Amino acid sequence: MRQLSIIVIVMFLLIACSPNDNINQENDNDNNTEPEHANENSFNDENDEEETNDQEEEPGLISDDIKGFKEFDTINDIVKLKDHYIEIVEDNFGKRVMLIKNNDDQEVYKTIFTKKTNRLKIIEFEKGQIFNKTI
Repeated sequence: MRQLSIIVIVMFLLIACSPNDNINQENDNDNNTEPEHANENSFNDENDEEETNDQEEEPGLISDDIKGFKEFDTINDIVKLKDHYIEIVEDNFGKRVMLIKNNDDQEVYKTIFTKKTNRLKIIEFEKGQIFNKTI
């Protein structure tokens, strides 16, 4: 039994002190899950920026994906999106946050849609909250 304990301790020390980069990389990946997601988000943000750049060239152009969102019709009724374009800031399991910008690339509205409760909030930056209802 004593020999087995010594063997286990020696193996542990050899593994712990080995300069194997693969083990260190695996540990780094396990400990840094947020930066991976941050990179994914930045990739999504880059895609959003590309979409936004396309929309900047043609104001009022809104993608079919955005038009398919459950809250789109309500937002369009309140904001009149023909002179605006939409930038998706966050779209995850729980909520979707979008910025509505005018032709001068100024943020005019912010929308927050809570998916579980179907609650939509629309905030006009100059006036404050202008809509807060379940749709």
